[in-house]
Amino acid sequence: MAMNLIDRAIGYFSPRRGMRRAMQRSAFEAFSGQGLDGAGQSPMNGRWFVPPRSADADIVRGLRRQRGESRELRRLNPIAAGAIESNLTRVVGTGLQPVPEPDAAVLGWSDDQAAEWKANTIREFSLFADSKECTLDRQQTFYERQELVLGSRLESGDCFTILPDGEPTATQPYRLRLQLIEADRCANPFGKANDLDVVEGVRLRNGAPVGYHILDQHPGGLLVTGSKSFEGRWYDAFGTSGRRQILHHYRPTRPEQTRGVPYLAPVIQAIKDLGRYTEAEISAAVVSAFYTVFIEQDGASKPAPVFGMDGTNTGQPPAGENDTVPPSGDEFEMGPAAVIGLGKGEKAVFANPQRPNTAYDPFVMSILTLIGAGLGIPVELLTKKFNASYSASKAALLDAWQHFRTERAWLVLSFCQPVYETWMAEAVSIGRIKAPGFFRDPLIRWAYTRAAWHGDSQGSINPKDEVAAYRDAIDGRLMTHERAEWELFGSDWTRTFPTKKRELQMLDKAGMQPVPKAGAATQPKQQGTADAPAQPQASAELSEAAKAMQQQAETSKALHQRVEALAREPVKVDVAITNEPIQIQLQQEPTHVVIEQADQHLHLLQAPAPAPAVQAPAAHQPQAADRPCRLIAMRDPVTGLAREYLKVPIEPIDSAAPSAAGAPYGHRIVPVRDQESGLAREYLKLPLTAPVNLAEVMSQSSAESIP
Repeated sequence: MAMNLIDRAIGYFSPRRGMRRAMQRSAFEAFSGQGLDGAGQSPMNGRWFVPPRSADADIVRGLRRQRGESRELRRLNPIAAGAIESNLTRVVGTGLQPVPEPDAAVLGWSDDQAAEWKANTIREFSLFADSKECTLDRQQTFYERQELVLGSRLESGDCFTILPDGEPTATQPYRLRLQLIEADRCANPFGKANDLDVVEGVRLRNGAPVGYHILDQHPGGLLVTGSKSFEGRWYDAFGTSGRRQILHHYRPTRPEQTRGVPYLAPVIQAIKDLGRYTEAEISAAVVSAFYTVFIEQDGASKPAPVFGMDGTNTGQPPAGENDTVPPSGDEFEMGPAAVIGLGKGEKAVFANPQRPNTAYDPFVMSILTLIGAGLGIPVELLTKKFNASYSASKAALLDAWQHFRTERAWLVLSFCQPVYETWMAEAVSIGRIKAPGFFRDPLIRWAYTRAAWHGDSQGSINPKDEVAAYRDAIDGRLMTHERAEWELFGSDWTRTFPTKKRELQMLDKAGMQPVPKAGAATQPKQQGTADAPAQPQASAELSEAAKAMQQQAETSKALHQRVEALAREPVKVDVAITNEPIQIQLQQEPTHVVIEQADQHLHLLQAPAPAPAVQAPAAHQPQAADRPCRLIAMRDPVTGLAREYLKVPIEPIDSAAPSAAGAPYGHRIVPVRDQESGLAREYLKLPLTAPVNLAEVMSQSSAESIP
């Protein structure tokens, strides 16, 4: 601290006052000034000196204590238990299921081959994963073990899965087994201190873990004492063949971090303090409910012997002391309209803790908001209390779902996918799954082991709108049916498809297909609004409507087949590329159309008609081709593409002899466009059966006259 001229002068004439002034200035600068490194300092943080250390140096010191505190909070504290259970329910739920996605391009497969291999792989993995024999202790299935892995990691910071080989059984043909190990069992042999090569039971080589020392028994077990608590064996991360031997499940937050930190570590103290405060408030409320009464005396040297508080159990107090107090053990009974006399100098004082505290709820909610922020969970989900607006609750759930999705992705990469790959290697080696080249080329092995892992859906607040949104995404080719069903209902579309197909076939065979609404007249009448004799009439109307619908469907199907047949017919295309606008002429019987592309518009002109057969007509009749025509394009207002073209004679031909005139009113030319590219595959030329009002047509905004 630099002293100014006034400070030096005061110190020279009065050293005591100068010292006091210097101390006061130092205190002021400590509160309002900056430290030597620019960081704020204050007396409250005077004892807080934290030097920078490595990740392991910071974590390992208090790791065992944090594990114990985290486990106790999960067992006994509702907030901690709710936070972890919310993660387990939303991340795992009923279990993450694999959907094999082999890379057909790498494997050289067709779509049918990939689908067949995928179905067989799902059956084989279900044979392994659905049985409790896949775990070494035979306590859980593979999907139940997912929840235990995630829960152990959240509670203890990390855990381990050993992948030993067991004996095949009549119901489990695979030897792979899963053995989950708690974090405390991975420790240095015989209590050895940590060094650069071994940190908390993890052997490192160039910073990468290569082995894990697993104790034979839990060091905190009931019957473990002495040196036996540190006896164990080393497990290599990978075997000689490259097979995984052990999996370490933890989520590092810093570089070069060897062990994991409990999920509750940042909020352990806050949760514990909130628990103490809650207990104190509850105790105060209980005391208030007891309606406690104290007797206040003048000049008394000890409590009045009321309700046996003197501890003497004598019938009367000593002579001269508290003569007006009833004998020990006598109780004052309070009742309606009761009058109780007190001695001279005595008065009744009622204990009033003023509980429940009206400020309790907002204070607790503020602390819970901080706890939720530290855990990545909104306070609404932490307390299971959704009393805000719809948009606020929806935003909270979406924010929480991002956290749960990252946890789900971690669980897949740390546990599910490694187990799936290890299982598939065994399935291929024993011949239960055909995978040529699996052990020969790493790229081929990767192509076989690709899989997507899906779990329970997020849930829906407004299912009607959300289902409609997914339907539009599917129709717009933005999403697959498989992904939509996973996200909406948490089920596999490929597994439910055979059931859906069988149901539709059964309904169709029984004649129970739903009838589209054809109007109010065909709707079944409400119960109680029609008499019994009117029911057969309603059934007959429905039957007629169903027949009409079926005929319309058959007609549409025939038209669709005709369009497909025309699309498959060969078309001769002549293209002339010059500096002029490109002209493409399609020659195809019976339609002759010339397409001219200039700028960004399509213009349809009449092609030369084939030479008519030599035959002298009895009397010449005017034809549509003999008169000048006008071409009008009816365009879509959104895409700008032509929906159809109208080729209309400027002067309509008399309809007195339509058979001779052919198409006296002109033609409709309808392009048949590709659904993906939007380009026209062909054009259908249809005769008009009535005259066209050109003025009315041109008044429409979508009409465009083509010269």
